[in-house]
Formats: sequence, structure tokens, C-alpha cells
Amino acid sequence: MNCKEAQDLLMDYMEGTLDESTQKAVEEQIAQCEACKEAYEALLVLFREMDSYEEKTPDPSLEKSFYAMLHAEQESVNEVQNSVRGKSK
Repeated sequence: MNCKEAQDLLMDYMEGTLDESTQKAVEEQIAQCEACKEAYEALLVLFREMDSYEEKTPDPSLEKSFYAMLHAEQESVNEVQNSVRGKSK
């Protein structure tokens, strides 16, 4: 197995979805190749960071403010379109 093949399989390897022989081949590649080992370790760090990420819920007033802003923008666009239509007549 070469680096590209092993690195393409790292996600499946980490999820444990590879068949036994492919998993063993990826493990051997990680053990023997510094680039593959670094790629694997980088994914481990990424997944740890993602697991520790705290998802934040926006304040409910944000939705109301957004739709008010959207409505105002739509009104502004409508006024410009009506103005342009009036001039073309």
C-alpha cells in the first residue's frame, strides 16, 4: 500500500469500517511511513477538537431581527424597481 492509498483510507480506518486485511495494511503503512503517521495524527487532533466544540444556539431574537432586516431590504428593492419602471414609461 502506498501513501496516497493509505491516506485516502484514513477516515474509514478511524471509523473501523475497513475489512481486516485493509485495516492491517493501513496500520502497517502508518507505522512505516512518517507522512502517513503525521496525516493520521492530524486527523486525530481534528476529531478531538471537533468533539470538544461546544455548539452555540443563537438568541431567538436573532431570527426576528433577520426577518425584519430582510423585509426592509425587499421593500427597498421593490421601491427601486418601481422607480425604474416609472422612468421607463
